[in-house]
Amino acid sequence: ADMNASLGFTAIERNTTVSFSAGARKVDAPSATNDRAWCHDPDRDPYENGYANLKVVANAMNGETITLAGWVSQGKTQYDGCPNAAGQFANDINKQTLAGVQLNSFRYFEPWWLSRVTLGERRDKLEIEGHFPSRFETRQAQAAWTNEFGTLLGTVIAGLEAVRQEVLSETAFTQTRRD
Repeated sequence: ADMNASLGFTAIERNTTVSFSAGARKVDAPSATNDRAWCHDPDRDPYENGYANLKVVANAMNGETITLAGWVSQGKTQYDGCPNAAGQFANDINKQTLAGVQLNSFRYFEPWWLSRVTLGERRDKLEIEGHFPSRFETRQAQAAWTNEFGTLLGTVIAGLEAVRQEVLSETAFTQTRRD
């Protein structure tokens, strides 16, 4: 049987808003393969997922708006694995976790000048258990500062941005990081 549950709330107190949501889902899916596939097992191949996210927005007295947001999602998929030496089947399992956090600040210094600073990090982790086990994790950190200037001819945007990307894995890569 499939199951799904979620909850959430938003609260506002003066100049601050807090929003939260979380949920879970479980699906009792039929087999991911059919009898023509290599390593077919006619069992069920369930999927599970859980998530949560939080966002806090504060409006400061000086006109600055600060936002802090974070989220995570975890999924688990079972699928047909090959039989062992005794001919017994076992499901391979794929576990994935996605997560991120971001801090954002923006402010109008003048009606024609908007400045924004953003800092954030995201992670994606994948673990595979079973016949061909492996593990990968990617991380990306990012920082940006942008300024938008309204002119008679349109909007001019100026800024700086930095990004760092990494991969962590049991598999050897020739390059594991780039800036």
